[in-house]
Amino acid sequence: MQQQRNKRSVILLLILAVLIAGGIGWFGNAVLFTGEVPAVSYEILSTEEFGSVDNTEAVIEVRFQETHPTIRELRRTTFEIWNQGNRGWDLLTIHIYLPGMELTEEPFAIAEFTPAGIRNIRVLQESVPE
Repeated sequence: MQQQRNKRSVILLLILAVLIAGGIGWFGNAVLFTGEVPAVSYEILSTEEFGSVDNTEAVIEVRFQETHPTIRELRRTTFEIWNQGNRGWDLLTIHIYLPGMELTEEPFAIAEFTPAGIRNIRVLQESVPE
């Protein structure tokens, strides 16, 4: 009885260690974004790469074709951009502009990714075009 309890404890600890070691980010993104919401059509306007050998960063500016994207569409579309060759950055920041917005304006939203997945997405309400 005690031996079975010890085996269960070891198994649970191993599962927890795998999740903590980065499995949560990948698995969470895979569950959140596999086919539940289609990506919004977008155009990449610019890509800027910077950082050092130890800390690589990039900023991608995109214009969505959708004028009123939902938060789920924002997450799905930025995940698609990250997943298409942009997973290797230590920090990837995506600035999202809507139709009619200029690059000199504050973006509609900003998404941040690490190699493990999405870190943050913020909608800047005051920048919504009228």
